[in-house]
Amino acid sequence: MGFSYVAVSKPSLDMQSWIQFRKAWRAGSLARFGEQAHALGMDCLEIGANTSGYYEARDACDASIPEALLRALSEVRADLALLIRAPELEAGFVQDPEHPWTANTRCYFLFPRDGLVGLLTVLEFDDDTRGRDPRDVRAWAEPIILHSGAKAARTAARILNGVFGVEKAKWSIDGAYTHFIALSVGVDIDTTAVRETHRGEEFDDADLTQTLQLTDLSLSYARPGWGHSSFCGERLGLVALAAPPVIHADLAYGMLWERTRELLDKPEITETPTLDQTIEQLQLLEALQFELRVWVAEQERYLRSLKPWQLGIFKRLQTYWSVDVMEERLHEFVSFAVQQAKSRIDVHQARSDRSQARILGAIASLEIIGVFSSVAGYLYFVERVPSLSLDGLFSSPGFSLLVFLSPIVVAFAVLALLLFLFRR
Repeated sequence: MGFSYVAVSKPSLDMQSWIQFRKAWRAGSLARFGEQAHALGMDCLEIGANTSGYYEARDACDASIPEALLRALSEVRADLALLIRAPELEAGFVQDPEHPWTANTRCYFLFPRDGLVGLLTVLEFDDDTRGRDPRDVRAWAEPIILHSGAKAARTAARILNGVFGVEKAKWSIDGAYTHFIALSVGVDIDTTAVRETHRGEEFDDADLTQTLQLTDLSLSYARPGWGHSSFCGERLGLVALAAPPVIHADLAYGMLWERTRELLDKPEITETPTLDQTIEQLQLLEALQFELRVWVAEQERYLRSLKPWQLGIFKRLQTYWSVDVMEERLHEFVSFAVQQAKSRIDVHQARSDRSQARILGAIASLEIIGVFSSVAGYLYFVERVPSLSLDGLFSSPGFSLLVFLSPIVVAFAVLALLLFLFRR
C-alpha cells in the first residue's frame, strides 16, 4: 500500500522565545491562532478543536500515509496544537538522478501548547522504494533538510511573530539531529533493509512487537530506535498510530537538551555579572523554572492520553535516550542556577551596604566640616568679639577665601558621594 518516512527535526529555539511562546498559548486560544494563520495565507490544521470534522470529510484518504499520520497526531494529542504546512520547504525534495525514486513530500511546522515545537517532513515514496536501504533515503533527505534550515528559520520566525506574537525568535535546525521514522504498510513486507539500518546503528535489529505487546495490532516489525524507528504492518491506521509517541519523545528530548545546552553556554553561569545582569538572569531563570514545572504536568496529561501499547513505545525511547534523567538533571541545574543568582544578588547587596555605610560616614564628616565652616563664617561677620582678639585673622585674605569656598566644597563633595551611591 505504501512506504513513508517521517523526518522529525528538532529546532534550536532560544529560551526567551520558548517562554514567550508558552505564555502566548496561555493568553490566547487555538481558534484565534488559527484565524491569524489563515489571515497570513497559511494552510493549517487546528488539532484539538475541529479534528473530528476534519477527518469525517477525509475518511476516503486513508490510503495516504501522510493523511493517516495527521489523523494519528490528532487522535493522541492531549493538548491543543497548530499544524501549519510549509509548501516553500517541499520544493527542495526533487527527484535526484542518483536516487531514482519519487516522493510525495509534505512539510509541517508543529506548534503545540506544551512548547514541543518541531518540523515534520513526510516523504511518501512509491512502491519501488520499499526494499531500499533506509540509510540511502536518509543520505538523500538529510542534506536537503539541513540546507533548507535558513528558509525554515525565516518561515518559523514569521509564524511565531505573526501568529503567536513572539518577536525576534531565534530558530535553527540541524539536519544531523533529525530522527527518521519508517512506516511501511502492506502484506508480505520485506524488512531486510530496515533491519540492516538498525543493525548498523544500534548493533541490534531485534523485533520488539512482542516486548511492546504489539502482536495483536497486525504489526509485522516494530523497533523504536536511536536515530531510526521502524514500524511495518498490514493496517495503515495502526502503523500510523505508532508514530506520534516517537515524535513526542524525540521533541521532548530535543527541548530538554536545548534548554540544558543553552544554560551551559551562558557565560553568566560561570562568570560574575553586574547586579542588573544578575537580576535579569534571575527573572529569566525563575520564568524557565515555572514553565518546566508546568510542562511536567502537561506531559503527565499527554501520557494518560496514549493507548497502553503507545505508552510502551514512548517509555522505550524515554529509557533508551535517558529522557527522564535529562529532565531531572535540568530541574536540578535550573534550581542551582536560581540559587546562585540569588546568592550573587545578596553579595552585591552586601557590598552596596558597605559602600553606602562608608559614603554616609564620609558625608557625616563633611557635614561636621560644614558646621565648623558655618561657625567660622558667623565669627567672620561679627564685628567684634569681646573675649577674643581675632581682628588679624578676620582681615586675612586666606581666611576670607576659606570661608567663601568651604560651603561650596562641602556641597559638591556631598553631591558627588550621593551620585556615586545612587549609581551603585
